[in-house]
Amino acid sequence: TLKGNNVKLNPATGFGTATNATLRVKDFPVFYTPYIYFPIDDRRQSGFLPPSFSSTSDTGFTLVTPYYFNLAPNYDATLYPRY
Repeated sequence: TLKGNNVKLNPATGFGTATNATLRVKDFPVFYTPYIYFPIDDRRQSGFLPPSFSSTSDTGFTLVTPYYFNLAPNYDATLYPRY
């Protein structure tokens, strides 16, 4: 559950904002942020995807931070930079 002060939802833009937001799992606070901007529907948009981590004996530690590009309603691309 995400709880916060001054939560505003804007259906026209598809985004919401909240101040003093806390992510809670079973009423236990897990994460706090003073301000959060979040999507409220499933419109496509460019942005970072969740990172992935791996480790092998050949390459060592690897971090992949994919970025999704919403180029047009019928075109998209994803870039997978590795560190």
